[in-house]
Amino acid sequence: MTTAQSLPLLSSLLAFCALPALAHPRDELGQASYVGITPSSVTIELSLTPGEQLVAPFAALAAKPDYPQRVLTDLCLSLDGKPLMLNLLPKPLTTGEQSTKLYFSAPLVSLSGGKHTLRFENHHTPLKSAYLAATLAGTDGIQIGQQTHDATQQTLTVAFQAPNHEWNLTLWLVGAGLAGCLIYARKRRR
Repeated sequence: MTTAQSLPLLSSLLAFCALPALAHPRDELGQASYVGITPSSVTIELSLTPGEQLVAPFAALAAKPDYPQRVLTDLCLSLDGKPLMLNLLPKPLTTGEQSTKLYFSAPLVSLSGGKHTLRFENHHTPLKSAYLAATLAGTDGIQIGQQTHDATQQTLTVAFQAPNHEWNLTLWLVGAGLAGCLIYARKRRR
């Protein structure tokens, strides 16, 4: 390609790069949900970011004392098809310059080892909204598998594998028993 041929391409590229980058449309409330799974609980961080045209209406809405509780009633969480009880965490509503964050948690009282399916739904629509839902990397032995979303990303379904703690306990007990036998055998030889 000659210099004369590449000049129009270069000028088009520069013009495209000069356009302002927008995270989401100016007239939408961005709702990003981050789901974390441990063997004992599921946590959700909901980050609410108003577009430029919604800053004032959203600020008025978020300033109401019952707003976090209203958001909680719009969220659904289930494990293997059974509803989980979400709780608003006592962390204060954090309001940054651009976004507001709410934190929720659901205890997993008797999570067995093996494959599970978690489903999270966000039905919170106080204003025109754009949604994003993602699962954080697994911790404490949780292995995250396939994640699927609906078209609007209001619903997130996550397949995951939980560690088998009973097996780990059995191995620990067998190991402790063997160590005890070795110590006993050594003391007996002396």
